[in-house]
Amino acid sequence: GRSSDTYTNVIAMPLLALFDAETAVAPRGMSLERSQAQEPRNRRSFERRTKVDESLAPFAEVGEEWNVLLLGGRNYIAYEENEYTHMAKNRDEDVTVVLSGSVEKWPGGVETDLHKDTNDAEKILDLYLEVMGHDVIYDDSKLLEPLKKLQGSFAFVLFDRKGSGHVLASKDGNDTQTLHWGCTPEGGLLFGTERNLLDRCNPTATSFPNGVLFSSQGSLLATCPGSKGWSMLSGHPSGHLLSFERPDYGVKTIPRINSKGVLCGAVYRVSSSKNLDPTISA
Repeated sequence: GRSSDTYTNVIAMPLLALFDAETAVAPRGMSLERSQAQEPRNRRSFERRTKVDESLAPFAEVGEEWNVLLLGGRNYIAYEENEYTHMAKNRDEDVTVVLSGSVEKWPGGVETDLHKDTNDAEKILDLYLEVMGHDVIYDDSKLLEPLKKLQGSFAFVLFDRKGSGHVLASKDGNDTQTLHWGCTPEGGLLFGTERNLLDRCNPTATSFPNGVLFSSQGSLLATCPGSKGWSMLSGHPSGHLLSFERPDYGVKTIPRINSKGVLCGAVYRVSSSKNLDPTISA
């Protein structure tokens, strides 16, 4: 990874995102059987724009100054907009990005202060729309090269609700910005910059890996088995992790075991070997 001394050490600003199991499935190794998950510590009512729901308990913990976005279905993003936390949507409002932190240089070495008319979330949105375009087959690996060229202290979550919905999450490779994630008791996937907001995810809550892109697979996955052509697989496959710092290396799944020998989810690390398929979490 690159030295963090080069970048501004930005304090993580409030960001919270929840996606249901129909939209985003955690990578292999994170989720536990329901009987292993801990009950939430706090059960205060969620007094915002939706009915009381246990899966929304983390949003009851946020301050009144937070904005809560209902993204359709049981998918939500909450954030406190300020100098270092921004939200952006495209014109059709089917792609939403929330970014915490600051990007100092963009692909090509362009300094952000040359583009003060747009915030960093809007630039991430533009980058996503430009790279992904209108491809029929969703190839998230095309995002790795431009993400590697970003320089700064940042974490972001992106939701593209076209089709079956697609979730991306990423964090810079310098470990100067915080992002946590975990599985909720209902099977949802929760991201947050404040660790205490992920109490419902215990014991699976853990730090998001540096320099990595998480990509959900949606409810359909296209495969091309040689000369037989494309085929569609039904179901809800696990999301996967791709390293943009080291694109040729896969991301390893390391089981977490507590002092009692009980499985508590997993942590993810970029492999030190090229032998691991970079498109999967093994």
